[in-house]
Amino acid sequence: DRCTVVPLLAALHDAGLLSTAQLSRGFEKLVLAWEDLQLDVPGAPGLLVSLLSSRVGLFDRSLFARLPEELLVKVCAELPASVVQRTIRSHLEELTAFKVEMTSKVEHDLLRTGNPDGLAHWLREECKPAFHHEVVVAACLSSFNGQPMADAFWMSCFDTPGLRAEKSRLVLEALVQLSQDQLLSETDIQIGFSRVLGIVTADLESNFKGEDLTHLVALLRAAVEKELLAAQFLKIARRLRFGGSMGVEALRTAQRQTPLHSRRVWGTGDLRQMRTEMHDTIEEYFDSRSTEELAQVLEELHLSAKEQVTFLRKLLVAGMERKETEAVLFAVQELLGFCWSEQEVEGAFHELRDIEGDLVLDFPDCRECTGRLVRAAVDQGLLKASYLAVDATTHV
Repeated sequence: DRCTVVPLLAALHDAGLLSTAQLSRGFEKLVLAWEDLQLDVPGAPGLLVSLLSSRVGLFDRSLFARLPEELLVKVCAELPASVVQRTIRSHLEELTAFKVEMTSKVEHDLLRTGNPDGLAHWLREECKPAFHHEVVVAACLSSFNGQPMADAFWMSCFDTPGLRAEKSRLVLEALVQLSQDQLLSETDIQIGFSRVLGIVTADLESNFKGEDLTHLVALLRAAVEKELLAAQFLKIARRLRFGGSMGVEALRTAQRQTPLHSRRVWGTGDLRQMRTEMHDTIEEYFDSRSTEELAQVLEELHLSAKEQVTFLRKLLVAGMERKETEAVLFAVQELLGFCWSEQEVEGAFHELRDIEGDLVLDFPDCRECTGRLVRAAVDQGLLKASYLAVDATTHV
């Protein structure tokens, strides 16, 4: 299977149908799930590492330095004595030493003093940028500890939830500063947060704590609000289901709590992209017939009221053209009050009537189909009965 999949992915990448970023995100998804994968594929850790080989040539080899320590320990233990094993062991020793000292810097310098300068100075001296995503992981995870440190008096002024919130604020401000000082790249931040999602949600699966899930959401929300983490990350991580069902729940909630950042502002330059998104969403609905999936995508698009009306109108037209009006009206009915209002539904039918003259060129029986659709919508309570009278007087 690998001999088939790898060349296929390479061909899609060479053809411009799959970007380097998309390949990297897909690989990260596998990395986050490596422990689950090995239940079905015992050799999964080694196979993941082998994908980064120059002989495969599919992924950037720099991703090797960003693999989780636990995964590399597993691979190293399974390898026979060889140059490859010695290389991985040497890398592990370097990574472990970095993490031990870095964790100490985060806990005793950053959190004790509230100042990131000592950590920043140490990172410059160490000069190991390939490990800097570990700073994001350690810093974010440290904020989950609501117990005060003995040598940090300021922590005793807070209760557990308050201390978590204050640590989160300090940590995110420090990460913002490190990013501005070019000690953290966008890749470091995104890989760091994806690992945090994986670690926290794995713990929640075995020992659920509502306060941990709440804190994870607050951390993601604040990171987006401080523009440390791109809102696009929430959308992509959610679609790839980083962190499994718990991760999806946290990401969905964080999206809902950051509407100004997650909302797409469609300017003239993005009009074509918006049309493409609408078209693809409608095609996906007719393929899956899942209103839950449709609702999720619409939520991610964050369309304005006017754009929502346009989307509804396009959905109605697609249903008539496909002779699948029942499926269309079912979606409209199911998502009424959640994705759109009665006014937006009525607005979509108004728009539909307004463009009939354009549609009739490619869709000769458009007027008759629209009339039947209007009557069916009234029968299902999507339109008021009075709409029929108005529709009859304005369209003969």
